[in-house]
Amino acid sequence: MRFEALGPVTVRTDGGTPVPVSEAKVRALLGALLVRYGRPVPVDRLIDELWGEDLPGNPGNTLQTKVSQLRRILAQAEEGG
Repeated sequence: MRFEALGPVTVRTDGGTPVPVSEAKVRALLGALLVRYGRPVPVDRLIDELWGEDLPGNPGNTLQTKVSQLRRILAQAEEGG
C-alpha cells in the first residue's frame, strides 16, 4: 500500500490502483496518522484534529467508527492493508 500526503491524501495499492477514501473525516484521520507514522497518537489529539470545537455527540465512539471505516477500506483494497 502506498500513501500520498503531499496535496490530497491518496491511497494506492502496491500495483498503483487508487483506493477510494471518499469520506472527508476518514481521509483527515488517515492524514493525521500518516504525519505521525510510527508514533502513537492520543485519542484526544485525533478528536481535536478531526472536529475541533464542533464535537460530535460521543467523540470517542465516533472516532472509533472512523477508525473502523478506514481499516475496512484498507483491508478490502489489498491483502495486509
